[in-house]
Amino acid sequence: MEQSQVDSIYKNKILPRKIFGMINALISLFILFFFIGIIFTRCGAGKFEQKVNVTVLPLPLNEMEAIKDKTKREQYRKAFFEKYAKKVTIKNSKDMYRLRLRVARLPLNRPRYVEIAFEVYNNESEYLFTFYADNFWHQSGYDDGYWHQWNYIETVDVKFPYNGEYYFVAAIGKNRNFRAMYQAVRQSSGGQISVSLYKGIKPISIGAFIFAFFVFLIFTIILFAIASGAKSKAGLIYPKTNIDFEKNHYIAKFPPTISKKPFYVSGYQKCKNKRNVVEYILTQDSVNYFLEIEQEIEFDEGSKKTFYYSYFYKMLPESDFQNVPEQSTILFDDKNFKDISKFTTPQKYQIVYSNGLSEEIKKTVKDYGVQNEDYYISFEWMDSKDNFDASYGAAVKGFKIWEVKKDEGDN
Repeated sequence: MEQSQVDSIYKNKILPRKIFGMINALISLFILFFFIGIIFTRCGAGKFEQKVNVTVLPLPLNEMEAIKDKTKREQYRKAFFEKYAKKVTIKNSKDMYRLRLRVARLPLNRPRYVEIAFEVYNNESEYLFTFYADNFWHQSGYDDGYWHQWNYIETVDVKFPYNGEYYFVAAIGKNRNFRAMYQAVRQSSGGQISVSLYKGIKPISIGAFIFAFFVFLIFTIILFAIASGAKSKAGLIYPKTNIDFEKNHYIAKFPPTISKKPFYVSGYQKCKNKRNVVEYILTQDSVNYFLEIEQEIEFDEGSKKTFYYSYFYKMLPESDFQNVPEQSTILFDDKNFKDISKFTTPQKYQIVYSNGLSEEIKKTVKDYGVQNEDYYISFEWMDSKDNFDASYGAAVKGFKIWEVKKDEGDN
């Protein structure tokens, strides 16, 4: 097929699908964000009510069981409670309250994080429950470069059982690093934690999220079905059942780094002993290129996982290689290629062409690859090793092969 015809098919039949697909994606995203917006507008940010500064204790009061003498233990608890407990007033227990917990600062990397337990007591000094802020940190390090980050604010949503006065006691919970955590807060923030209360927080409805997601999913599937036409890699790996040259044209489009023009799929070939690999013959401006797609199946603890790997090959000029290399390694394009051939004897290949013809041939293939990199050189010959073809391949992503129904009279 002439390149002008391929360009025309892509411009008039495929490009509108892609544009329509983009519009569909935007519509689907709009629907999703519309529902999320409704959900979050129903989740109020809350109204500020009160702020208290709580001094941190080394251990929570209800964890002072190590003091075996009950009388002495209660004396300690009472003394600490009177000194460190801070009163807050809850006016409407029907509301959800958001607590904004803030430390002024922390030492760098010592410790890696700080966890603080907040005990809640009633007006009779009776313990009710505990909530935790476990992600205060100040860290730095090196990955690709130096980084320096911190988190000094945590938020917790709390539902109080009734209206009235409550008392907060902040402490470092029992863990291996409680001493280091306590010293970090004491030395860097004066032992103080700022607690701000906001009332009227409405929890996000999980049901609304699920409903929004399913509406988005169903709408996307419907629109995708309307705009579909690109073959999946699973569909491409079994061309005997998924590729119909009699009824359809197949147009391949790659990222601009490979080519801005579309390719015509003029055939495919499969090796009888490599059923998990198919090689498509691509034509552009009367020059042939090749797209190899390989399927790998792995089993991990009883589960099946399927992976696809794709490689784009172009023919090398005869001047690059005067003969098929005999050595196990070759140097090309400043890369060391190693012999990775799977077969040393001729193998049977079935070739199917887009014009309806097919043939079966025997040829020998010698492959070289770069270790830990997706670059390959392939040497192929049939009857005589002197009459060989060499091609250079590399891993490719982001391509699509579009299926377009033939018009009446198309070849």
